[in-house]
Amino acid sequence: MLSFTKAYDITIVLGVQNPTYPGDTPFARTAPHAAPGADPEVTEANQITMGTHNGTHLDSPAHFFPHSAHLDDFPVSHFIRPALVVEISDPEAVRASELVDVELDEGEAILFRTRNSREGLVTSGVFTESFVPIARDAAQWCVDHGVSLVGHDYITVDPYGDGEAPAHRLLLGNGVVILEGVNLRDVPAGRYTLICLPLSMQGAEGSPCRAVLLQ
Repeated sequence: MLSFTKAYDITIVLGVQNPTYPGDTPFARTAPHAAPGADPEVTEANQITMGTHNGTHLDSPAHFFPHSAHLDDFPVSHFIRPALVVEISDPEAVRASELVDVELDEGEAILFRTRNSREGLVTSGVFTESFVPIARDAAQWCVDHGVSLVGHDYITVDPYGDGEAPAHRLLLGNGVVILEGVNLRDVPAGRYTLICLPLSMQGAEGSPCRAVLLQ
């Protein structure tokens, strides 16, 4: 049985906290009618619409490389793994210069805690262009150090408007799954067990998930 003393829910609340990337399908929930044949006074059947990259979500390599791995090509164990939360002080980007002293265990995930979490940008419900992205050299550092999964506290790892998308392409192109849109505001730097299970969908390039860190 998995043993832990504390659980941090690092998922942003859909419809309340989640910024929506410009052009993406926003989250919406409606209750158009009760369940078929049921009494509307005692039952409720909601309907939701959203893009697969809204809220706290996972990117598979197929997100940028259509003929590569989708989320269902990974074993479920890939989304349950040891993880290291690293504090990033640079207000502009996650850079390799802040990772020189980081030591990773084999197969460990890494999550970056930036001012996106500390200042509440990831939970504001409003998209901003002035978030902290992951710089190209930091993405390359993750690839070079064999990181299995990269977590970031905004809904995209690349700077807004950067059509080259270097962090996405470096990570996904090397088989590194990306977990975007996590809220690490209350999570101290350190080691945890990460659980971030995608929805069970065939051929999905991305998926919302519920992400938690166990201590």
